[in-house]
Amino acid sequence: MDTDISDILASVSRPRIPQHTLDLQALTRAWINERTAPELLPYPAELVNRIMERVRKQVRLFMLKHI
Repeated sequence: MDTDISDILASVSRPRIPQHTLDLQALTRAWINERTAPELLPYPAELVNRIMERVRKQVRLFMLKHI
């Protein structure tokens, strides 16, 4: 096994990708997969629920600012 110390340090020091970015990538992937699949795919309920909660928070903030 030729594990180099720079590989180990690089894997530890990678910047953490925010959850909302990962969710957007997953939603985009699910949408593309659904469009190209010949049958209905499983509904990504947890993903959609997380995204919808973020949308609800954004709407609440918007409404509070514009009242």
